[in-house]
Amino acid sequence: MWSTAVALVTVPVMVHGLGLTSYGIYSVAFSVAALGSYLDLGLGWTTAKFVAEADATTSRTPAGTAMAASAIYQLSLGIVFAAVVIIAASPISVVVLHLPSNEVGIASAVLRLTAVSFVASSQLGVFVSTLRGLRRFSAATLIATASTTISAIGAAVAASMGLGIVAAAVAQLVGVACGVVAGVAACYTLLRAADYGQGLWRQLRAMLGFSIWNYASRLIQMFVLQADKIVIARWGGPAVLAFYSVPFNFAQRVNVLAGPAVTAIYPIAVVGRLDRESFMRQYLAASRLIHVATAALAIAVLVWGDRFLGAWVGPEMATRGTFFLRALTVGFWAVSVGSFDGGCIEGWNKPQLIFALSAGAAVAGLAIVATTMWAWQRPDAAVALGVAGYFVTVGIGQMVVWYRISRYPLSFMFRRVALPVAEMGLLGVMASMVLRRAIEGRVMTVVTLFCLMAGLAVYGVLRALSRAELRTLAGRVLSPFGAA
Repeated sequence: MWSTAVALVTVPVMVHGLGLTSYGIYSVAFSVAALGSYLDLGLGWTTAKFVAEADATTSRTPAGTAMAASAIYQLSLGIVFAAVVIIAASPISVVVLHLPSNEVGIASAVLRLTAVSFVASSQLGVFVSTLRGLRRFSAATLIATASTTISAIGAAVAASMGLGIVAAAVAQLVGVACGVVAGVAACYTLLRAADYGQGLWRQLRAMLGFSIWNYASRLIQMFVLQADKIVIARWGGPAVLAFYSVPFNFAQRVNVLAGPAVTAIYPIAVVGRLDRESFMRQYLAASRLIHVATAALAIAVLVWGDRFLGAWVGPEMATRGTFFLRALTVGFWAVSVGSFDGGCIEGWNKPQLIFALSAGAAVAGLAIVATTMWAWQRPDAAVALGVAGYFVTVGIGQMVVWYRISRYPLSFMFRRVALPVAEMGLLGVMASMVLRRAIEGRVMTVVTLFCLMAGLAVYGVLRALSRAELRTLAGRVLSPFGAA
């Protein structure tokens, strides 16, 4: 939630401070650098699994060795990728991004900075993943959130002061570097305990043998998440990209609750397969909460997103960006709740199934893009619908596959999830119709979105959870205040 709040404040500042063209260059430069994630072979995610399994032993050496193997691999390939981008920054700006000559110099400088930032981000990801594997979720969240906050606020301050996109990129790099320092401090004992001899290379081979399937499925997802912006930038230029990337980034916030939940359930599922009955009780309670909470966010954005964009960024963004916001929100909604089940599938050692789903969904997404282009002749709309179609297919597919593996009570989930979500959708539409006539002004329009989210979330939680579960949830929420 904090990252969403930070984005709400910083994105308008960045757009207005840099201008649409410069913001588009800034956005696509980070998308190009993020393509380096293709090199990790899935180790970023798999690190948490192997650290969780190794943490069951009394010695710190196995967990430390798993972390060190991942860190050394990420650092080596990250340096190679960064060197390529730094050397080829100008050709990338001209040939790939198709930027005009007067913007090539500034874009090349930003690309070089984002390449260095990628190397630091890959190391930060190793430390955060290790902490999650150790089930030190608070420390992992604190480090990741602090790093993101420093990066986002620093970039926004640079933009608001008129320092330009190079200064904003430097601020992003400073935030990531702070996160790396904090990660090293948090994992220092494991770094010292690691086996840096033959044991490290044996561990790396074992991790790669499992992660290759994870990597293949994430390769497809990362391509979708980055290639869409590159295609739109090349077709319409950086200014057009801004009308896609701003709604995209906000729609992605629908994952704000499900994302941390997936990282939490993954190491629990790794251990939980040894005690299936106990794990399924945890899963059913957590899954219902994730479903209704994510639905509250998505429904509020769908019914109030056009008004929000107009108040948040401006009327032109609302006019040209609402279609993208709604299409992408549906996609992120489906993949957010589906990925919770996907984390359980991978935790139970079936990553091949996730890859098969991702490959099939990619084919479906490309088919949607081709069909839309033929019927509508709008590349930006075709890309948005293709991305949304990919995410919907992956999300629903993961839910179906996990049901076939776990055989949880389907009728129970229908009563406690499907019906409450349908009721929330109806309430959201009705509330929006009434509020559109009563709400005016930028501040009230923005506040209304979050009031809708909160109201729908409360209704969904009350409908999805039993009284005993509500008392347990209330006790956990209020326990820090009681302890104080």
